[in-house]
Amino acid sequence: MDGKPLKFTAPRAEELLAVIIDAAGEIVTAKDAFSKMWKDIQYNHTEAGRYRKTVQKMQNTLIENRIENILSYLPRTKAIRTDMVECDYFDFLERKPQAIRKYAGKYLEQYSWAEETKGYLDSIKLQYEPDAADSLYRE
Repeated sequence: MDGKPLKFTAPRAEELLAVIIDAAGEIVTAKDAFSKMWKDIQYNHTEAGRYRKTVQKMQNTLIENRIENILSYLPRTKAIRTDMVECDYFDFLERKPQAIRKYAGKYLEQYSWAEETKGYLDSIKLQYEPDAADSLYRE
């Protein structure tokens, strides 16, 4: 916010916001978010409490920063309001030239579930800049 990262008191709350942003405005159900974040745990009534606590912590951070309006809050679903935030990822998906030039193959590396999106972003980058393969796949 204002060029600075938000401070989350709970890492899972930050990850939940990342899951919602990764969906780029599409609706994310509680079950879908849970399965990404806790891939080894079956979503059920008992585990839903863990998810609800995470949602509350995420919402508290957004409220504290007065930006709770960036999300659509529908029953048991969330979605980022892409029109309410500036985001290089959304610009990239819209194929804005500056965002494509800027992308260097890094995307939410701390989350294994983001690898699929990274592959998609890499493929778009290569469509526009075929010579970018070396920089995208450098370890």
